[in-house]
Amino acid sequence: MAATIHHGLFQDLDDETAELINQLLLEDSLQLMNNGHGANVAEPDVQFAVQLVREEAERNQSLLRDHQFAELIGQGVSPDEAGRRFASATTPAGDTAGAENAANEEDGHPLNNDVLAMPSTEENPGAQADVDDRLAAQGAALWGKDESTCSVVGEVDTESITSNSEDIEKEAEVETTRCILCLEYIGVEAVIEAPCGHNYCHACLQEMFNKAFVEEERFPPRCCQAPIPPESVQTALTPEIEVKYQEKKIEFASTNRTYCANSECSVFLVPTTVQKDVAVCNRCQTRTCTLCKAVAHEGNCPDDESTTLLRGLAKSEGWQNCPNCHRVIELTVGCYHMICLCRTHFCYLCQATPWKTCDCPQWDEDRLMNRAAEVVNAQNGGARAAHPPALRDIINMAEQLEGRHNCQHPFFRSLRGSHECQMCHERMPEWVYDCQQCHLQLCRNCRRNRL
Repeated sequence: MAATIHHGLFQDLDDETAELINQLLLEDSLQLMNNGHGANVAEPDVQFAVQLVREEAERNQSLLRDHQFAELIGQGVSPDEAGRRFASATTPAGDTAGAENAANEEDGHPLNNDVLAMPSTEENPGAQADVDDRLAAQGAALWGKDESTCSVVGEVDTESITSNSEDIEKEAEVETTRCILCLEYIGVEAVIEAPCGHNYCHACLQEMFNKAFVEEERFPPRCCQAPIPPESVQTALTPEIEVKYQEKKIEFASTNRTYCANSECSVFLVPTTVQKDVAVCNRCQTRTCTLCKAVAHEGNCPDDESTTLLRGLAKSEGWQNCPNCHRVIELTVGCYHMICLCRTHFCYLCQATPWKTCDCPQWDEDRLMNRAAEVVNAQNGGARAAHPPALRDIINMAEQLEGRHNCQHPFFRSLRGSHECQMCHERMPEWVYDCQQCHLQLCRNCRRNRL
């Protein structure tokens, strides 16, 4: 059977019928234009209407040719061969529009009303059905989305095309927003808004929580220095993450932590497992001394050689201990105001807490000048700077840093060039965030989730 058209004026008509109807439209419009049947044809409005009919017939003719060409390609005919068949196509017998076409071409409006000589399907039974099936798929992809611009196609499942079009429209209507961490655009239903207003996709939020379990300075998970309570983002977290969060909350809140002395276990021992300075591991049943952190023993704690060596090294290097959790801390950049991982603020010189309850100086002059030189050099392009920082610029920067030592980092700007993040110490190849007050340089991750 002939392929059926499902679009436009010739909907549900086969090729031959559609071709005949369009041919008659062309003949009638040309006769009216050239012969002027009736007195009213000379009126401008009538002439314009006839012209529109003729132009519509020409467009339909082009659509029919597109359909017929697609049928040839669907039958396996090469594009070159299909073009030759078009070129050799002849006008059918009984065509009465030849003279009119020739006359119209002289007026600068060429028309080609030749009907394409289609190969006989009698020589290849079932070929037309194959063509119809293949055209249905091709037509749905090429022309099935908009009837106003489509070409005619073969027999197509209109319900399927309608369904696909509706799905495409729905996808286009989906509202998206950008994850602040991975910068991917995600559907609004798949993102979580942090207390600060930034949006995170579920994958990045889970990654943030998992990193906070490993790196204590990231705990609790936060964005823009505002903690993110797990109950506020529960839809994005797995049950395992929720359980781990509660475990780490207890662990990181403990100032005198004890871990299982069994090196193959090393799990944190919660305070409820401690009795008389001995903690019993619920996982491997190892007994650990909470004083020396070694395997439980009788009598006084023995001296630990590694601990003794560490204390000696800390003393020689001028390192200090946090007055709360007793971690060993080294000052490398900035003033004497220290903030430990346990969030304790203290003076690096005398361990006074809270900060500034002592008479110690705020800065070491050498560290201050070194820090000022680093900042000026970074602003000049870092490793790509043409000249070393000028002494005048270093002195001016030192004065600024000294007056802004308690910076809360309210404003950042991007600083071009290769720079090292001063929190995670990873080198950023293109740019970093630079605090506009204290000039702390951070990568995006540290600025959002570690600061």
